Amino acid sequence: MPRRSYDPTECGGIALVENLFRSQLEWDWREQPPPDVGVDAQVEIVVEGRLSGKLLGIQVKAGRSYLDEKVDTGFVYRGNKEHLDYWSDHSLPVIIVLCDLEHGTAYWQHVTKERVETTGKAWKIIVPFDQVLNKSAATPLRRIAHRECPITRFAVPFPRNPRFVGRDGDLLQLHEMLRGDKPVGIVGLTGIGGIGKTQLAVEYAYRHQADHEGGVFWVNAVGDLVEGLARCAHAAGFGESGADLSDLNVRRVLTHDLYRWLQENPHSLLILDNIAGPARVNEPLWGDLVLLTLPCRILFTTRSQALDTKTFASWEVKVLPRDASLELLLGDRRAGAKREAVEWAAADEICRMLGDLPLAVGQARVYLKKWWRVRISDYRDRLGHEGLMATDDATPLRDHDLATRHAVGLRLALQGSIGYLDPNGDALRVLRILAEFDATDNVPRAWVASVAEFSRDRGSAQPDQLSVAVDELRAVSLVEEVSGDRLRVHPVVRHFARSLTPPEQRAAWQEKMTATFGMALLDVVHLTERANKEGAYPVIEDLIAGYYFGIAQAEPGQFVRLLQTVLAATGHGSPSATVSHPEKGVPGPPEFDVFLCYNSSDWAAVIEIADALERRGIRTWLDIRELLPGQRWLKALEEQIERMSAAAVFIGPTGIGPWQEIEVDAILRVMDKRGCPVVPVLLPTAPDSSRLPIFLAGIQWVDFRIVHPDPIERLAWGITGHSADVERP
Repeated sequence: MPRRSYDPTECGGIALVENLFRSQLEWDWREQPPPDVGVDAQVEIVVEGRLSGKLLGIQVKAGRSYLDEKVDTGFVYRGNKEHLDYWSDHSLPVIIVLCDLEHGTAYWQHVTKERVETTGKAWKIIVPFDQVLNKSAATPLRRIAHRECPITRFAVPFPRNPRFVGRDGDLLQLHEMLRGDKPVGIVGLTGIGGIGKTQLAVEYAYRHQADHEGGVFWVNAVGDLVEGLARCAHAAGFGESGADLSDLNVRRVLTHDLYRWLQENPHSLLILDNIAGPARVNEPLWGDLVLLTLPCRILFTTRSQALDTKTFASWEVKVLPRDASLELLLGDRRAGAKREAVEWAAADEICRMLGDLPLAVGQARVYLKKWWRVRISDYRDRLGHEGLMATDDATPLRDHDLATRHAVGLRLALQGSIGYLDPNGDALRVLRILAEFDATDNVPRAWVASVAEFSRDRGSAQPDQLSVAVDELRAVSLVEEVSGDRLRVHPVVRHFARSLTPPEQRAAWQEKMTATFGMALLDVVHLTERANKEGAYPVIEDLIAGYYFGIAQAEPGQFVRLLQTVLAATGHGSPSATVSHPEKGVPGPPEFDVFLCYNSSDWAAVIEIADALERRGIRTWLDIRELLPGQRWLKALEEQIERMSAAAVFIGPTGIGPWQEIEVDAILRVMDKRGCPVVPVLLPTAPDSSRLPIFLAGIQWVDFRIVHPDPIERLAWGITGHSADVERP
């Protein structure tokens, strides 16, 4: 490789990039001497003023010619194979930077073989317009330097439907509408279920994946939007694999990371599936985080028909065209049916009887595929006999008849699919269990297995009992498996499955299911086995869900002891380790003055108090501010409590939360041993009848429900020991 030569333009580019790294990112720049022809410089990541030991190789390209060739998403850089091989094999991740000297701007791209397109003896790579070298580049470049797993840029939990038909026009129109500046809503004809809104969004995501370089991110938006965004972020690779999604603070961190990614990558697509009120897109998640302000494209599905046309664009999904209905219904039987006029006419009539509704026609297809010896005309006669009247072209269905026709069609089609399940078998039992969970849930398989009381003793050569049942349900399209080891039932199927339990037996069935789930969650032996096999965090998530959904009928104290058992089973017992400087073996100096312990529902009031303490020069440790994305809270808790000189325990209207009780237990033991103060704090929202928990009752508290003496000054005194002329707590 020839020796590199310098010219004024190249020197200007290197100077520009060095200035951007130093001023925008505040990272350490180390220009390489001329003999190093592979990269122009190395950059070391700086964290809180300290060198991290994580480096990037930087290759700078300056000059107008590098910016001339463009595509829709970025600049095209072309290079020779020799340079590509050198950069790909380099010990450091190599970042190529294109400089716009005229405007003082630079654009970057990580050089990997996956991003490169070969062109004979040469190659090319796209340097995106939105990857500007400024403060927004800090997070992705830091991830690259740490060799972290890249963000999954296609976080869609559903597989592509191989039987998707008849929506090409809808897909083209959606794609055109998403080029505009408004979020696009997919709405259903008259708001009915089963019209195919979600399937249309899934197909669009797969078909246009390449058009969204920043990624496609799918959010289950039925329930809490922050939880849906957090689960999407976690599935996409934000945070650690064991992140505790039951913790509000963890969910907020994950949501914030995804939000920031979408801000920095406008060529992304955010899909919000089944959002009840589209107006939520224009409401704060918390603080100033509003989805509508994101520069990325937003697509959502909803049954709501009342969309604000000034804010949203909408596309109404209608029933399938008849040709597509026939293709979906017949599948492999299409060619044979075409050869028999009677069978083809019967198939056409079935589609008309079912109103060309995708979910109903799809269930009819399942029946015809399963019972392949049944003639299509016989199945048509059965539908007519059981409640669906045929129509002809001369008497088309009116719009206001569609909902009734679809409801009857779905019921009969679903009866056909469920009809050949063993009425006493595992598959039908699993379907009834899934139907009892709320519509917001993609239900963890472990929950279903617990409620069904399935055996866990099968040999490794055999599929487990739940998998056999789920496979049977999937074969008739009654259940979907989604990522994260979860199961999903279409809301229409869920409603129908609930009706399988006679009304007079329903209360007893729900009570039995609740009791069984509760017993499973309170079984210490079973919890310990699962914790050792799966790790603590999936088990903790189930416990939290059981507690907050009211399924596990346990007192808070019993619940906390169960959590402690699970944590101990995987080596995450109560904090006891001393944090030390490795080179000295002695405890390090505290970085904070006080540890703030609070119930996650009281976070807003606690942040306000933390800000007031900070203004008085008191350094506060607040998990929502100090925990890194994906950082394990237990480890951080252990480290901080051992180094803190004081702690404040906040009590609001709902008292001490389950997670907070674990923290309080550790704080009291560790702080008492070290002789450090623990100050109980009653928040302004605490009711007059608030009583301190018994383990805090012997300690003087600070009461924010009164204004004199000043509670902030009393709290500061309790933390620091320095009086401000108030009565010390």
